[in-house]
Amino acid sequence: MTATARSAETAAHSDAASADQALASDNTSLADGGGDDPGSDDDPGSDDDPGSDDDPGSDLDSDLDDDEPALRYRRLGGSLDALLSRDSASAVVATPRFLVVGTHWGNVVVLDYLGTEVQRWRAHSAAVSSLSVDQAGEHVASSGDDGRVVVRSVAADASAEATLIAQYSRAVRCVALDPQFSRGSRRFMCGATDGHVVLHDARPGRRWFASAGEDSIVFSSAGPVQALAWTGDLVAWAADEGVQVYDVGRARRVALVARPAAHVQADAFACRLQWADARTLTVAWGDGVQVVRVRDGRDSAVHAEIAVALRTDFVACGVAQLDDALLLLAYGDADTAAGRADVRRGEAPPVELRVVSRAQMEELSSDVLPLAAHGMLQPNDYALAPCADGWVVASPKQLVLVSPRGLHDHVQWLAARHRWHDALCDIDAARAGANQWAASAAEVSDAVRQDVGEHLARLLLDSGDAAGAAAVCARVLPRDASDAARDAWDAWVFAFAEARALDALAHVLPVGSPRLSAAAYEMALAHVLRRDTRALRRLVAAWPAGLFGAQSVALAIEDRLADPGVAPEDVVRLKQTAAELYDRVNLPAKALRFHLEVFAPDLVARIRREHLLDAVRDKAELLLRYDDHMLAEEHAPLALRAGQPAAVLLADSADAIAPRSVVRQLVHAPQHLHVYLHALRTHDAPASVPFGDLQVELYAEYDPHLLLSFLRATSAYSLDRALAVCEERSLVPAMVHILGRMGDGHRALMLIIERLGDVRMAIEFAREQADRALWRDLLMYARDKPEFIVGLLEHAGGMDAAGVRPVEVVRAVPREMDVPGIRRAVVRVLADHRLHVELSTDARRIVLADCDALADRVRHVRRHAVPVRLDAGDAGPGDKLCLVCQRSLGSSGGAVIGFWCGHVFHDACVLLPEVWHKTVMPAGRAAGVQGKVDRSLVIARFACACPVCEQVEGGGEDKGRVLGWSPGERTDRGLDGEAEHVPPIQQLLI
Repeated sequence: MTATARSAETAAHSDAASADQALASDNTSLADGGGDDPGSDDDPGSDDDPGSDDDPGSDLDSDLDDDEPALRYRRLGGSLDALLSRDSASAVVATPRFLVVGTHWGNVVVLDYLGTEVQRWRAHSAAVSSLSVDQAGEHVASSGDDGRVVVRSVAADASAEATLIAQYSRAVRCVALDPQFSRGSRRFMCGATDGHVVLHDARPGRRWFASAGEDSIVFSSAGPVQALAWTGDLVAWAADEGVQVYDVGRARRVALVARPAAHVQADAFACRLQWADARTLTVAWGDGVQVVRVRDGRDSAVHAEIAVALRTDFVACGVAQLDDALLLLAYGDADTAAGRADVRRGEAPPVELRVVSRAQMEELSSDVLPLAAHGMLQPNDYALAPCADGWVVASPKQLVLVSPRGLHDHVQWLAARHRWHDALCDIDAARAGANQWAASAAEVSDAVRQDVGEHLARLLLDSGDAAGAAAVCARVLPRDASDAARDAWDAWVFAFAEARALDALAHVLPVGSPRLSAAAYEMALAHVLRRDTRALRRLVAAWPAGLFGAQSVALAIEDRLADPGVAPEDVVRLKQTAAELYDRVNLPAKALRFHLEVFAPDLVARIRREHLLDAVRDKAELLLRYDDHMLAEEHAPLALRAGQPAAVLLADSADAIAPRSVVRQLVHAPQHLHVYLHALRTHDAPASVPFGDLQVELYAEYDPHLLLSFLRATSAYSLDRALAVCEERSLVPAMVHILGRMGDGHRALMLIIERLGDVRMAIEFAREQADRALWRDLLMYARDKPEFIVGLLEHAGGMDAAGVRPVEVVRAVPREMDVPGIRRAVVRVLADHRLHVELSTDARRIVLADCDALADRVRHVRRHAVPVRLDAGDAGPGDKLCLVCQRSLGSSGGAVIGFWCGHVFHDACVLLPEVWHKTVMPAGRAAGVQGKVDRSLVIARFACACPVCEQVEGGGEDKGRVLGWSPGERTDRGLDGEAEHVPPIQQLLI
């Protein structure tokens, strides 16, 4: 694999100041656009500020790469600069919260990620060779060339003693804390130059000194132990034999990975071990890179396999996993890796960070890192350690934080190339979780997104794509109630207005939050008014009341309507919009004008419902045109037109809308005037009286067939003027009527006879006038005209009413004149006379029969019994005796009934027992109205006819016996002892 550096800088950069400048700035500003090339001394964002006035569509500078880098870099400064100016870093380890640096002077320094020193202690008398931190990040272990291993709590004061100190006889090259050290395990492993790998266990119950036997040697090598890495129960170390994997829980080695660079001495290039996860170990040793997978086998056995193995053309100073790729810290070339290169002091090349695809083993990117004093450094002086958001590239004089480029860096890179559309799409896709930048979507704030969108909108607007620019504004501009949001929208309103494209932005203007100034909305509507009337109507309907000055916009629409160049379909839409706007500001007079002109549905009903008569007082012609449009019938009859809603409204509202005012409005529209006056006469005849002469002219002009009915229905017109109008138009029937009213019946009759020749009409006219002289004139005129003679005979009924008999017509006919049809006419006269006689006879017979029936009905009604109330003075002895028992009606105290014939009886004497018992009411009820009504109904239903009248009218003993009482009934009534007092008629009944 060939190492290719992406940076434009050469490998000859050895000056520390230049390196500091290249890594000094963190790419936190969108306008900066830099941070892509850690080896560049130039500021890549200085000439490509997205806020500059340069043409965004201009060609990109040639020094901008087309390939986007994969990583970003930040030099760690702060307290670290002062530390490394006096000392050198010999070991580095990182946790999510802090960095730990070991120095050549034996110091252990804890730093935050800004480079600020948090804590420091002197752990060794010689250089720190290795550092390790437990999983909790509470304890730090350091090893040194002085043979000591020191474990110390990060939270302890600088003056506090170490948690654990172990002293060995040889220099300790590496140390690894048990990940659970802070949870009570109290173990670490270390490797020394003597080749021993020692497990130190300081759990409670054991002494803390090496001589006490807490150490156990788990492995011995012929050469020094170079590296240690511990995760879970697995520990890996590197020695001359290769990389060993040891299971601490089972106390046995589980795997051996051979040393990849066998052609070079094992300690020529330090081995770099790093657990990527609990089962993945990355190994970088010389020019070999391996990824080892540890898997669980049968019976809980553990075994390792090499997942990736490659040989490089450089020395790998560190390895890490980056998604599906490997991140390699590269030094030198193939000769360096093979030990053939003789690098002179001060001329050593800078290291590079290379990203290599694991699938295709292809180099994806390469960045040169000209770190401070790199010309003096060898491969073993560099290290690559994982940290919170990425990795730390460490050299003796400088630390650089490396992390995968996030969305913010990606957007900066696109912004530097004015690829605003790609930037905005990637931001939105990342926020939706739809691209590779989703994990870092939070890096880009709403303000940055807005900035990107506004640059894109400006680019589109300048290129003439106003619709696209408006869509972008709607997409990125804030929609909250803040002043900043309102200012942003206002600025774009004026920008679109300057570009004469505000109609495109109008459709996306916010109407809730933020609420712009009324002037902004009115300005937008004014632009839309000139461009798209459909859009204007939609906007006015969608925007709430109070958002803009409705009256101002309506006046602008009226000005636009005054332009004769407006298309007819646009005129309709503009009028509809103006009507809606005037409705909003409660100006019904103006609103109804436009509603009427565009024929809005159900408008008359609305006028009635909302009592808007005052608003249409001067719009009579518009109302009648509205009727014509709704009727949609070109030659509709007058009655139909006058019955339309608007005409009826005007006619019914004569009190509110004076008829004289309506007539003045319609004087130039005579047909509408005719319709109105006809409707007015139909619905409010008295109000139409002053316009009789005008109506005569209008009927004569437009509906002459209705003129005669009008002349007959009213007298509110001038006869002379009406006669002149009719004479002018030769309306003979109307002239006849007028002359008849003027008393000139003879002239009228002559008009009928001479100009119409209508016998029937002449006869009808003579009948209406009831003037014998007219009949005489008609006879004199008809005596030599056979058709008139026959006509008079056929309509002889009218002559009878005027005292002229049909025989006089016959006598007036000259004997020598032949009259065709006279026989038929005479026969008809005789038949009519006979029919008249028969009808009279039959009518008399019907009347007599009706009289008899009514008389019978009266007699029948009078036979019904009714209760009779006796006054106090009616019960004297011998007065008003019952015609059955011949006793006084008031003697027994019983009830009395009478008949319309005048006969009165005790009810017990006339009613059958079962009927009489029904009429007996309790005392309390009998006195009430309901009791009296009930008794009357029983008597009327069940009582017999008057016995006296029935006997007299019947004339027979059998009928009297039927209607009277039997001896048994008299016994029941207690009358047997009074037989001598029974009157003769009752004896007959018995």
